[in-house]
Amino acid sequence: MDLFPSQREAVQFLGYDGGILAYGPGTGKTATALTWLRERQEPDETALIVCPKVQVGHWRQQAEVWYPECDLIPMVGTAKHRAQARDRAGRLSGSQEGPAALLTTYESMRQDYEALVKPMFGGLFVFDEAHRLKNRAAQVTKAAKKLTRNASAVAHLTGTPIMNAAEELWSLLNILDPKRYSSFWRWVNYYFDVEQTTFNYRLPRPVTVIHGVKPHRLAELREEIREYLLYRTLRDLVDLPPLLHAMIPVVLSPKERKAYDQMEKHSWMEVEGQIVQAENEVARNVRLRQLASEWGAFEAEGLGTKATATVEVVRDLVAQGEQVVVLAAYKATVEAVATNLMGSKDLKVGTYTGDISQKHRDILRQEFIDGDLNVLVGTLATMGEGIDGLQVARHLVMVDRDWTPARNDQAIGRLLRRGQDRPVVVHHVYAEGTIDEDVAQSCARKTETIESVMP
Repeated sequence: MDLFPSQREAVQFLGYDGGILAYGPGTGKTATALTWLRERQEPDETALIVCPKVQVGHWRQQAEVWYPECDLIPMVGTAKHRAQARDRAGRLSGSQEGPAALLTTYESMRQDYEALVKPMFGGLFVFDEAHRLKNRAAQVTKAAKKLTRNASAVAHLTGTPIMNAAEELWSLLNILDPKRYSSFWRWVNYYFDVEQTTFNYRLPRPVTVIHGVKPHRLAELREEIREYLLYRTLRDLVDLPPLLHAMIPVVLSPKERKAYDQMEKHSWMEVEGQIVQAENEVARNVRLRQLASEWGAFEAEGLGTKATATVEVVRDLVAQGEQVVVLAAYKATVEAVATNLMGSKDLKVGTYTGDISQKHRDILRQEFIDGDLNVLVGTLATMGEGIDGLQVARHLVMVDRDWTPARNDQAIGRLLRRGQDRPVVVHHVYAEGTIDEDVAQSCARKTETIESVMP
C-alpha cells in the first residue's frame, strides 16, 4: 500500500525531529506516523507509542500493514503484564531481532513513567490524540515531559491541537522544544493580553486571566507555530460531501421550566418533594445541563422534552431507511433515549457508554457497520474520538454539545471522514432559553479564536 500525497507530505514534515501533525480526523495519521517510525527509527532505538485505550487495537492492526517488521509490544493491562512488556522491549533494544516499539495508553504511561525513564526509552515518541497533554499541570502531561527529556524525536498527532484557547499549544511545544519553551508565562506575556483580577473582590487575592492574542503579535505567533505544526483540515485533504446542520428547538415543559428556573436563580430545585442543591457555580451549571438534557434523570415519570424530541427524530429517520448515530453528554440521557427506542420493533439499538467493556464496544461498532444495528446511542466522551467505521451512516443526532468545539468537531468527524460519499446531516436538539444556547455561543467564540491562530 502507498501513502496518499498528503500523508507523504506529513512524513517529510516530521522528518528527523518530529513535530505536531494536525490533520483532521479520518485522514490516516496512524499510517503516517508508522511510516515515519519505519523510516526514522534507528536499530538501537525503542519507540514508545501512547494512545487512548480505545485505539490500542487500531494501532496494532495498522502496524501489521505499515510497519510489519516492527515488534509492537502492548504495554497494557495489569501491572505485571506491563512490566513483562517493558522487559521484553528491553531485551529487544539494540538487538539484531529487528525494531521494537512499546504501545501503551495515557493512563498506563502516567502510572509507569518512572519505570520507563531509562536510556532505552530515550528515543522516539508518538503521542496519538496529543491534545490530551494540553494541561501543563496535569500528571499525565508531567509524565510525558519527563519521559521525553532525552528524546531524539517526538511526534504529536491530533486533529484538534487547540481545544479551547490558543495558550494550550504551549504544552505540546514545550515537549517538542523544552529549551525554547522553558517558561509558559514568559511566552504568554509576550503573545497574549494578560490581566490580574479578583473578579470584583470575589477572590481573596488576584489571579491571572489570559485573554486573546495581542493583535500586533498574531502574525508572529502564527509564523512561529508553523515551524512545529502542520495543519490541514479534513476538507483540505479529502474531497468530502456537504455537511448540513439541522436545528431542532424544543420548549421545556412547565415542570421542567420550573425546576430549571429554580436552579438557575437559587442554585436549588424541588423535584418529587426533594430539594436538590448545587454547591457552587460549576455544580449549578452541570445541573442546568443535566436538566436541559434529560429531565428523567431527576423526575421518575417519563422522558424529558429533549429526549422525547430525539426519539421522534430517530424514528422518522429509521423509517426512511437511514442508520443513525445519537450522542449525548450524559449516560442518563443515553440510557433514556436507548430504552425508549428499543420499544419499537423496527429499531435495532446499541448503547455505547464507558460502562461497557472494550470488547463489547468493538462488537457494537461492527454490528453497526454491518447493518445489524440501525441506531447507535452513546456518550460524547466515549464515542467522540478514536472510532472508525461509523461513516456508514449520514445522520448524527446531537442531544448535547460539548463546551469545547473541538470535541463536537471530533464527534461529527466520526461520520464525516474518508469513505463518506453522502451529505452528512447533524441534527442539533436544543432547549430554548437554557444553557444549551450559552454552550452554542461559547463554541462559536472559541472556534473564531482558534481559526485566527492556526497557521
